[in-house]
Amino acid sequence: MKIRVPASTANIGPGFDTVGIALNLYNYFELKESEENATLADKAFNYFYKYIGKEKPKKSVSIIKSDIPQSRGLGSSANLIIGGLVCANVFEKNILSDEELLNLACKVEGHPDNVAPALLGGMVISTMKNESCFYNRFELSEDIKFIALIPDYELSTKKAREVLPKEISRNEAVENISNTAMLISSLIQNKYEGLEMFLKDNIHQPYRKKLIKDYDLIMSLIEENNFYGGYISGAGPTIMAIASNESPMTDNFLVVLNRMNLKKLKMNVDNEGYKIL
Repeated sequence: MKIRVPASTANIGPGFDTVGIALNLYNYFELKESEENATLADKAFNYFYKYIGKEKPKKSVSIIKSDIPQSRGLGSSANLIIGGLVCANVFEKNILSDEELLNLACKVEGHPDNVAPALLGGMVISTMKNESCFYNRFELSEDIKFIALIPDYELSTKKAREVLPKEISRNEAVENISNTAMLISSLIQNKYEGLEMFLKDNIHQPYRKKLIKDYDLIMSLIEENNFYGGYISGAGPTIMAIASNESPMTDNFLVVLNRMNLKKLKMNVDNEGYKIL
C-alpha cells in the first residue's frame, strides 16, 4: 500500500487562511514495521488511533519519496498530516470518511487551508466553526499553470505570523472581501484576465513581503512576463505566479531568476487529492 498526497498553495492573495489549491507535486507514503515517532506524519498516525480508541499497531509512516520542499509555503506540514491519517485509515479499511479525516487533520494542524486541498484536491474554501471544518470544493481548469519561485531559505509560519497587524482599516477589509469574492469566482469561471487586481491583499502580504528577499523585483518580473498575477504562497517565502499553460518565460525572466538563485517549479492543479496506489 502506497499513498500519494499533493502539495498545496494557500491564501492565494486576499484569501487569508481561507482559500487553498492542491497542486500536482507529491510526497509518497507507506507503512513500515517500526514504532518510531519521528515525523509529523507519525504524529497524525498516532492521533488517528487515539481518536478511534484503538491500540496503535507497531508501525510508523515512511516517506518513500519527497518532492515537496519543506517550510517554503507549499503545504509540506499539511501533506505529512494527510499522509499519516490516510495511511492509518487505509490500514483500518477506511473506517473514517474524508470529512472525518479532514476534521482530524484540522485538530493536528490547527487550521484547514492547506490540509483541505491536500486531502480533497481542487480549490477548497474552508473555515472552522464550533471546532468543525466547513468547506466548499471546486475543480479548476488545467489550462492554467502555477509557477512556484522558491528561494534557497526557509521561513517558518510562526515568524511569518508574528509580523501581521492586529487591526486593519474598514476600507482595507472591504477591499479584501471584494477581492476574495472576485478571485474565487474568476478561477471557477475560468476568467483569468485582470486576475492580478483581485490578488491584491491587505492582511498579510504587505507585511510578510519584508521577510522575502527581492520580493518587489520578483513581482515586477511576473508583471513584465504578462502572467495573470502573483502572490505569496502560504506563509512564504515562495512566490507563486499564475499563468496560461501557453505563456512562455522570457529570457530576461529566466536570467534574473537564476541570478537570484530561485528554483522554479511549474505545476497544474491537482483535482484528485490523495490517491491510494
